[in-house]
Amino acid sequence: MPNADDPPEGPEGPPRVRRCVGNPPRQTEDPQSPPCVNFSEPTNVGATWQGVTAHTVRVAVPSPYGDPPESAAPHLQPIVDFFNARYEFHGRRLEITVFNPDPSSEGAARTRDASIQQAAAIHVDEELHAFASTTWDFVEMRATTYYDELARRGVVSVDSASTFRTGGDLRAKWPYQWSYALPFDELQRTLGEFSCASLAGHHARYGGAAVADKVRRFATVYAAPYGNASGGRPDTSPFAERLRGCSAEHRSAEFPYGSLDSTGTKQILLDLANEGTTTITCLCTVGELHHVMKEADQVGYQPEWLMPGLAEHDNARTGGLAPVTQRSHMFGLLSGNKPLPVADEPWYWAYKEVRPDYSNPTTLTFMPRFYRDLLVLAAGIQAAGRNLTPNTFGAALQRLRFSNPGAGQAPYWQARVGFSNDTTMIDDVGLLWWSETAGSQSRDALVKGGWCVVARGARYSRGQWPRGDPGFFAMDKPCR
Repeated sequence: MPNADDPPEGPEGPPRVRRCVGNPPRQTEDPQSPPCVNFSEPTNVGATWQGVTAHTVRVAVPSPYGDPPESAAPHLQPIVDFFNARYEFHGRRLEITVFNPDPSSEGAARTRDASIQQAAAIHVDEELHAFASTTWDFVEMRATTYYDELARRGVVSVDSASTFRTGGDLRAKWPYQWSYALPFDELQRTLGEFSCASLAGHHARYGGAAVADKVRRFATVYAAPYGNASGGRPDTSPFAERLRGCSAEHRSAEFPYGSLDSTGTKQILLDLANEGTTTITCLCTVGELHHVMKEADQVGYQPEWLMPGLAEHDNARTGGLAPVTQRSHMFGLLSGNKPLPVADEPWYWAYKEVRPDYSNPTTLTFMPRFYRDLLVLAAGIQAAGRNLTPNTFGAALQRLRFSNPGAGQAPYWQARVGFSNDTTMIDDVGLLWWSETAGSQSRDALVKGGWCVVARGARYSRGQWPRGDPGFFAMDKPCR
């Protein structure tokens, strides 16, 4: 078996000239790919940082959803091969090591546990000797300890999930922490501005009959931290402050999901209903959201469910596996890209370029997030040049000016991206709602319906919100 530090096999090494796409030229067909670098001499300055040798850049990959590493790695490798073939890494190649974040649980990671996260970060540094790590867990928002411990040890991290980290948290760990998704405080401010512009002062027309004739009163709910959880409580103040600015009522409530206390959750929901709360935002994992909705069903409460734009919430399973009496009241922010048919997804193009024989990559539910992790890493590594360190990686990312062809427009309606003023890639949001009649966006036979988008997928920056109803539940217009 060849040593990881050996040069690539073959007399010529990696391709010397790479094809560019578009005008101005970008690296690949993905409209969110960075400016093109199509040639570099394959020689470099050798090892420049931990995990960076003359020929490889080592990337640690926590196994998606706790799948056994030996079964996850072969599915991930075609995406790695794509980036190695299409990006210019100056004589180096990405080399991934997939590991189980929590070996003691035999593949089912206790991903909130701070001690588990810390141990995993130590493993990435001291045993894997990685330059960077991808997302800790695609559905877990309390991953602060893992990313912070990596930063303390000089290891770069990129995540494409939503966490409770703020833009300030990420900047304080520069140049080590990067994210594809918007930071939590920015999402909260955005949700507040949108709510003031389009929702506050109007009747809760998207809720059940008991709230539809009431002027909106907002509430934010979230799960209480439990055990040795990392990340703590989310800061809801950016949302609350924006609502106060337009005289909208708001309160926060903490439900005891961690102890599986259904009685406690029911009581919180009854209190909210009795107080006249019409519109609830759940800062929750998908599992927590379903838990709260099921308890709302039990007490006969059908509020509006204002979606806060968390990364995994745009998954079809988020709506499709929720109680049908609740999911028909779901609408809000879309922080990621517009849900598209799989054949129009950049990760699919990448996968099929390497594995044209693979007949059903839609089974790889984690692939879009993994692709986006590597998109951020590849953009920074390419732009950093031969002398790759966390500092050159970070400075290079923030110098890049992405061309963003067709952002918020046909045919793909993708988000506008860039790192010029922050450490997160996405710069705007869309709007979505759940439709029972939309074609399914999931391979899961239990999922019926899907997410619809406002104005075919138009994107909005802060301060650009439509006044009044932007077009949720507009059955007379195309769903997506």
